[in-house]
Amino acid sequence: MRAVSPAIIALLLLAFTDNIAAQHCSDIATVDFRNSTITGVLDVDPPLRFHNGVFDETNGPTTSPFPVEWRYEIIRDTTVRPDPETAIRFIEMTKNHLAGTGSWGYLVGFRCSDGMVENVFQQADEGMRVVSISPDTVQLRFVVWKPGDSHASPSGVRDTWFSWSPSSHHYIETNPTAPADGH
Repeated sequence: MRAVSPAIIALLLLAFTDNIAAQHCSDIATVDFRNSTITGVLDVDPPLRFHNGVFDETNGPTTSPFPVEWRYEIIRDTTVRPDPETAIRFIEMTKNHLAGTGSWGYLVGFRCSDGMVENVFQQADEGMRVVSISPDTVQLRFVVWKPGDSHASPSGVRDTWFSWSPSSHHYIETNPTAPADGH
């Protein structure tokens, strides 16, 4: 499996947030992410037209044995207050390959700023999982494949923490760990 650089992920996730960022808001809790059309997500060509938090990407006729190739699903919607004037809404999504194997995790954070939705956090990777979200920190777990690993059996995991920076009003990476053996 080819690795995607963090810079490419960040650029593509910024494109992902362009459609959402065009929305007006005064309270981030009122934005309907579960029924939004989102464009520019990493390796996805069609817009993600979420309905009730799910978007199915089809590949071929609906009469094929596997009409849905990938299913995108919003699995967690969490709002935190890292400081009294700031509310951040984290949207966690999965992308599961229903016609094969593999899954991706996405975590995107938004807030209202000057009446518009603003992206303040984004991370995505194959097999990424959210460990915890709090007002002060976000902990993510990434799988690690070493040369010779089968795709189904990565060698380990790497946890990464992001902390709220009061001066920049964004979450910044603060403590990545080395890959650990085991799962």
